[in-house]
Amino acid sequence: SGWGGPPNGLGGLYKTTNRGATWTKLTGSTLDRVTSCTFNPNNANQIFITTETQGLWMSNNINAPTPTFSLVNNYSFRHPERVFFNPFNPGQIWVGSFGNGMAVGTMSNTGEPEFSSENSLSIYPNPTYSNVTLSISASSMHAPLEACNGCKIYNLYGAEVKTLQLQKGENNIDVSELPAGVYFVRAGNVTRKLIIEK
Repeated sequence: SGWGGPPNGLGGLYKTTNRGATWTKLTGSTLDRVTSCTFNPNNANQIFITTETQGLWMSNNINAPTPTFSLVNNYSFRHPERVFFNPFNPGQIWVGSFGNGMAVGTMSNTGEPEFSSENSLSIYPNPTYSNVTLSISASSMHAPLEACNGCKIYNLYGAEVKTLQLQKGENNIDVSELPAGVYFVRAGNVTRKLIIEK
């Protein structure tokens, strides 16, 4: 919608039912500059969309003639870029942003994703060569400490590459067997990026 110049009001989410001969704008005049969307693999009526300046939105009736959209309130960053579900765990939604990194949410029983607290898991040194310290604070996590004991490390494709047993406080972890690259460490509902260099 007017990228690089004044907005033209044509941005949004569109749908076609005749291979592109005609298009219907689903987001009306409320949402502009939609950059990506994804369907919930467990619910064909639910879709998530990212916007350039209005945050992350969802619809629970996307197949209706006039679907309704609501803001995902617990995703607070206003410029998400891409939204998709983890192909290895369809209950996990990933949101990449312009300037705020990757956020990982867990689909709740209410059908809305719950995103992590920012201060409950820290990783240092990061980048690392062989060992890393994971510091975890259970008091600020959405999940109880017992749920954090099965901390997992995922590669960029969403595949689990390592399972860890964590305790509250500092945990020294050997990651020397993992190849160099970017990984995601997940404990409870909290995910942090880990960079391994060789």
